[in-house]
Amino acid sequence: GIFFTEADTAIRLSNLVNFTNSTLVKQGAADLLLDLRGGGDAKFLPSLTASAGTIHFLAEDTAFLAIDGLGDGGPGDGLINFGALDAVITQDFDSTFTGDLTGTGDLTLNTVTGSELLVSGVLSGFSSVSVGGDGTGAVELSAANTYTGPTNVTSGGDLSVSGTLQTSAVNVANGGRFTLLASNRLLDTATVTNAGTFDLGVHNETVATFTSNGGTLAGTGTLTAATYALNDGSTVNANLGNGAL
Repeated sequence: GIFFTEADTAIRLSNLVNFTNSTLVKQGAADLLLDLRGGGDAKFLPSLTASAGTIHFLAEDTAFLAIDGLGDGGPGDGLINFGALDAVITQDFDSTFTGDLTGTGDLTLNTVTGSELLVSGVLSGFSSVSVGGDGTGAVELSAANTYTGPTNVTSGGDLSVSGTLQTSAVNVANGGRFTLLASNRLLDTATVTNAGTFDLGVHNETVATFTSNGGTLAGTGTLTAATYALNDGSTVNANLGNGAL
């Protein structure tokens, strides 16, 4: 469906259980409030695109949003505001999403069936951002993102960062991959815990602590940390800067 709003609009989609296999496109500069109260905690939504204005969500405090991907945006892309709701986005098609995403809950980006998701808008406010999937897809964050919660790459997740992160921590699980596409993408105060693959490429990065729990530090660049903990089973193929072991 296409929602075009020239004035602020609220739509009640009561007892919503399953609204997938379609695309919801927000057009027009005004705000759109989708009231999803009723129908249980899980709210299944279609692919979302906000080409202008803002999409807001209203649901029970215990609810979470299960969203069937982020669609390609257009010029003057808008904002999707999840509020305090947790949102799980499962991407099964290639897309460049140029709008911004915000909220105070947890955001999960899962890619499946070889899909690639490029998010060039800003991620802000989230308690955490997690990237997962079935091991065939990938997510790239290319904006100057401002959320400060941890960034988690779970098994099967593949996250590349060409933008910047204000995240307090990067946690890479066994079977996950985190790749830097430029130097100095993380805060110097960030902590990194790696049980998967942390790939510097040819780039350099400085963090507060680097803990490897059987993971691999890959690339030809240099990782500098104030302290390193290289536990059993860890592999270091990149360069390490000055720091305490």
